[in-house]
Amino acid sequence: MKEADNENGNSCPTTIRSFKVSKALVVPVTKHKKCRSLDNLKAIKETLTKVCPEFCSSRGCYIFAIRNGKGSTPIYVGRTRKQTLLKEAFSPDKCNKINVALMDCLKGTLTITFLASEALGKNVPQTVINELEEWLIKKAYRRNRNLINIRGRGVLRWAIDGVVRSGKGAPTNESKALKRLLGLR
Repeated sequence: MKEADNENGNSCPTTIRSFKVSKALVVPVTKHKKCRSLDNLKAIKETLTKVCPEFCSSRGCYIFAIRNGKGSTPIYVGRTRKQTLLKEAFSPDKCNKINVALMDCLKGTLTITFLASEALGKNVPQTVINELEEWLIKKAYRRNRNLINIRGRGVLRWAIDGVVRSGKGAPTNESKALKRLLGLR
């Protein structure tokens, strides 16, 4: 836990929970004639537990992605509630979602990245994990409009002329003043 800093660098009474990030771990898939799927979950769980046991037994969030020559594309973001990252990420409903995504994606390597609480315990408030997941979903959706997640995409349906998500044209003096007021660039 760290104390939060406000914009002036002064400490706030709010505490910040830190999350460690695992490397993008390859998730083995079974190749079929016209698709791929997660089949041997026992072997997948054993492999991941050997590679990063501290992440697999923690709580936090996880991101499934497809890695190919030009980088990685997120396909699903999830969070834990009561289960560990490994159990939640490879629960039957999550595997079904990933298998559906794999049917549409014939190329690339399936990976998973874990974001585990630095406390590495189960005492992370669920609200913190929910906030992290919501933020990750919004960022992932910006990269991949076909993200499996439905909830939390954060598509904003508003703009402020000359300030936020506005169209072309020079901002008005009033818009510039509002940007200064809010500390926006």
